[in-house]
Amino acid sequence: MAAPDPQASAPRRISGRGMPRWRATVFTAALLASAWWTAPAPASAAAAAYPPPAKTAKDLAHQQSLQQQRSARKPASAAKAAAQFARAARITKTLWSKDGQPPLLTVVTLHKVYILRDGVLQLALPHPTGQLSVLWLARNLPDQWVSWPAPGVARLNSALAITGGASVSTDTGELSTLQLADGTWIRVTRGSFAVTGTALTSFDPGTNGPLPPTDPARPYLRAGLGATLSLDGASVTGLGNASAPDDSGLVWGRGATGHAVAVKVAGGYAGLRLAGSSGVTLKQVTVTGSAKDGLVLENDTGTTVDAVASQQNGGHGVRVGHGSANRTLSGLTTSGNTGFGLAAANISGLTVDHLTSTGDVAGGIELSNCTGCTVADAVTKGYPVGLKISRKCSHVTVTRGVFDAVTYGILVGSQADTVALAGVTVSGSGAYGVDIGGHDVTIAGGSIDSRGTGIRIGPTAARISVTGTTVHGGARAGIAISGNGVTISHTTVQGGGEGIQIYLKPHTVLLDTVTVNGAHNAITVAKGAAGVRILNPSLSGFADNAIANSSPGLVVEGGMLRGGGTGIHTQASMSLTGTRIDQVTEGLHVGSGATLAAHRINVLAEKIGAGVNPRSLLALEDSTVLAPIGVTGDVSFAGHNVVAPPPFPWLGAAAIAAILLGFLLEALHATRQPKRRPTREVAPRHVHNVS
Repeated sequence: MAAPDPQASAPRRISGRGMPRWRATVFTAALLASAWWTAPAPASAAAAAYPPPAKTAKDLAHQQSLQQQRSARKPASAAKAAAQFARAARITKTLWSKDGQPPLLTVVTLHKVYILRDGVLQLALPHPTGQLSVLWLARNLPDQWVSWPAPGVARLNSALAITGGASVSTDTGELSTLQLADGTWIRVTRGSFAVTGTALTSFDPGTNGPLPPTDPARPYLRAGLGATLSLDGASVTGLGNASAPDDSGLVWGRGATGHAVAVKVAGGYAGLRLAGSSGVTLKQVTVTGSAKDGLVLENDTGTTVDAVASQQNGGHGVRVGHGSANRTLSGLTTSGNTGFGLAAANISGLTVDHLTSTGDVAGGIELSNCTGCTVADAVTKGYPVGLKISRKCSHVTVTRGVFDAVTYGILVGSQADTVALAGVTVSGSGAYGVDIGGHDVTIAGGSIDSRGTGIRIGPTAARISVTGTTVHGGARAGIAISGNGVTISHTTVQGGGEGIQIYLKPHTVLLDTVTVNGAHNAITVAKGAAGVRILNPSLSGFADNAIANSSPGLVVEGGMLRGGGTGIHTQASMSLTGTRIDQVTEGLHVGSGATLAAHRINVLAEKIGAGVNPRSLLALEDSTVLAPIGVTGDVSFAGHNVVAPPPFPWLGAAAIAAILLGFLLEALHATRQPKRRPTREVAPRHVHNVS
C-alpha cells in the first residue's frame, strides 16, 4: 500500500494564493453564513426568522394566485393569437379566391401586411403606422413577393391588395420604377394608393421590357369601392389584358375617386378607364398605343377632364357612355386612332368643347343615342367623317367648329331628330359637306364646301331648314333635296353642277330668297316632286338653265334670273309670277304637253323671248317679252302684254351711219380729184448738165 500523500490529507485552501489568514477566515465564515441562510431551517429557527404564520400563508396564497393568473394568461394569449391568425387566414383566403386566385398575394391592411401562397396565409407582419411605402415592402417581404432587382427598381412578384383603410405610396427618392410581373395586379379597395414620379410598368423577363398586349395575364391597376387612386407625374406602361372588366390597365372602378395629373399611359390593352367612379380629375393626361380604346368613360360621375390627349390607339381615342347627365369634356385632343376621335353613346346632356381630332381613321366625333348633347368649337380633319350624329340621337346642338373630312363633313343619320347646326364650317369633303337623313334638322349660318354635294337632304329626311348659309357646290350639286318639308331660305349657293337639285319624290319644298351663282343649272326640279315653291330667287351665271322644271304645279314668284342660257325651261305645267328674266339667250321654253302661266313677268332675251313646243301653251298676263324673236308657238294673252323685239338703239345706229357716211364721202372725194403733178421743175431735154 502506497504511503499517503501528505498534500492530499492536508486541509484544502479556500483562499487565493498569498491571501492572509484573517481574510481567509472571514471569507469562510461568509460562505458558511450563506449556506445556512439558504438551507431549510428548523422550526424554531424559522419561527425566529419570519413573520407570524398567518401573514406568511396570506402572502404565499397571493403569490400563488398571481402565478396561476400568469400561467392562465399565457395559453389565453397564445389561443387569442392563434384565433386572430386563423381569422386573418380566412379573410385573406376569401379575398384571394375572389380576385383570381393568384399564386402569390400580398395584402396590406391598416396595421399589418399578410402574404399568401396559393391562398394559404404564410406571414402576418406588423408595419409602421401611417402611409406605407412600396420601398418598405421591398425591404421587409421575401423576394418571392417583392424584390429589389436594381437600384431604384422594385419588382412586384405577387398580386397586391390594398384594403381596410391602408395607404400605400411609391417613393420618388429611392424608387423610380415599379415593375409588375406577369400574372400580378394591384387592387385598391377601401384604401389609397399614390404613385408619384414613378414609372409603373409590366415586366417581361424574356425582353426586359413590358409584356405584350396579347398576354392573357398581363398586370393591371384598379381602384374599387372606397378607394383613392392618385397619380402625379407618373407613367403607366404595358398594363391591361383582354379579360373584362380589367382590360384597361388603369381603372377607377365603382365608388373610386382620385386623380391623374401629368400622366402618360402607353401600350395598354384599353388605356385608361373610369367605370362608375366619382369625382376623378384627369388633367394633362396622354394615352397612346393602346390595343383597344384609349380613354373610356362609363357610368362615372363628377369627372373633370382637361387637356387630355389620346393618340395612336387601336380603337376610339375617347369612348364615353352611360355616364352622368350634363357632363362637359373640354380640351380633348385625338389623333391617329383606328376608331373615332371621340365616340359617345347612351348619354344625355354631354357637352364636348374645343375637341381637336386629326387623322382618326373612322372619323372625328360620333354621337349615338345621345340626348341633349352639344358639340362646340370642334375641329376635325382627315378621314371619312368629321361629325356623325347617328342612332337615336335627339336634341343635338352643334355650334361653330370646323369639319374637314374625306367623305362626309357632318352626317345626320336617319334615326336622329331635332338637330341644330349653327355657324359650322365644313370644307374638303369629297362626297357631301352635310348629309341629312333625320328629322327636324336646322342649319343656320355657316359655310358648307364640298367637292361633291354641299348639302344633301336625303329621302328619309323631313322638316329640314337651311337659313343664312353659304354653300359651295362641287361636281354634283350645291344643295340636293329629296326629303319632305324642306325650307331653304336666304341661302347662297356658289357653283356646282346643279345649284339646287330637287330630285326623286319630295313634297312640300320651299326655296325662299335663295341665291345661286355660277352653276350649270341653277335650280332643277324632278318630275316626282310635289308642292315645290320658289320665292324671290336670284339666279345668275348659269350655263344652261336658271330653272329646269319637270314637276307639275311648280310655283315661282318674284326674283331675278340673269345672265345665262334659258331662264325657265319647263317640261310640266307651272306658274310664274312677278319674275324678271334678263340677259339670257332664251327667256322661256315650254316643253311638249306643258302649260306655263306667266303673270306680270318681264323678259329681255338676246334671241328668243319664249319658245313654245307643239301641244304646249304659254299663257301671258300683263307681261312683257322682248327679244329679236318674241314668241314661237301657241300663246294666249290676258291683260296688257308687250311681245316685240327689244327697242332699237337709234342713237347708236345714227352714229354708225354717220361714220360710214364719212368714209364714203372721203372715198368719193379721192376718186374725183385730178392726178397731181410733181412740183419740182424739170430741165428741158436738150439741156445737159455740164457741171
